[in-house]
Amino acid sequence: MSLEELSRRCHLNKYTLIRYFTKYFGVTPYQYLQTIRIKEAKELLSNGKELLSISLKVGFSDQSHFTRVFKSLIGITPKQYQGIFKQ
Repeated sequence: MSLEELSRRCHLNKYTLIRYFTKYFGVTPYQYLQTIRIKEAKELLSNGKELLSISLKVGFSDQSHFTRVFKSLIGITPKQYQGIFKQ
């Protein structure tokens, strides 16, 4: 669901929704979504799934964007994270 659709369903302006969401959760809707995606990706990585399929499954348009976001939130690349579970 897009932010625009969510704001219509809540009968709020998009920017008002972002402000309320950020005040309540402490992060923007986009940051929250990224966190949820990376949490799901970590689970899939621990099960040995392929990086490209994981990145697409959790909602990233390409593997490089997935890798950048993953590293910025977790501190290591998805491949390094996956390697932890192969040992």
